[in-house]
Amino acid sequence: MKILPSLREKKRYLVFEVLSEDKVKDFRIIRSEILNNVHSFLGQVDAGKAGAMFLKDLWFKDKQKGILSINNKYVDKVKMSLMLIKKLEGKDVILNNIGCSGILNKAKKYI
Repeated sequence: MKILPSLREKKRYLVFEVLSEDKVKDFRIIRSEILNNVHSFLGQVDAGKAGAMFLKDLWFKDKQKGILSINNKYVDKVKMSLMLIKKLEGKDVILNNIGCSGILNKAKKYI
């Protein structure tokens, strides 16, 4: 069944950077922390509507940067929930929002 483009959910790709003293080695730690924080900040209903998905193939551990796919109406709320993350594995971190794009190739250029 084909969905009309006007009915399809519009996505944005949010590029973020993890700033810390030690590099984060495993992307699963970041993914779980981001998704848990989005869920706790937005609640169950809005977290489902935001549709935040961590793109596994687009985590660059050497640069400590990654890409999230989210709904276009929840970009600001997801950015806010990323800013509230202060610790990963007991270490102080800062999640910096680098840019947001509607096209994945343009989002990759931010990295």
